[in-house]
Amino acid sequence: MFLVPDEGFNQIAALHDDLYLGVFAPSRRADIPFIPHITVGANPDFDACERIAREMTPLTRLVHGRISKVSLIELTGAAVETIEAFRLL
Repeated sequence: MFLVPDEGFNQIAALHDDLYLGVFAPSRRADIPFIPHITVGANPDFDACERIAREMTPLTRLVHGRISKVSLIELTGAAVETIEAFRLL
């Protein structure tokens, strides 16, 4: 499940593009459009995610924050392992 920002949308898209200029360039998926987002939850049951999102929509509140770190993760089944974390200035 994702939060999609209004403010900061273009900056997150630019960060994504910058990350894929270097060593990650071969891994970039040109066939999948990138939508700037912050992951706030995950569930292998897509229907459950849809239901939770519908339930949360009426409760939408402004969320203020700052991205200070980006983590490189590896997903293996249900396991999430942080490979490395990068502080942003």
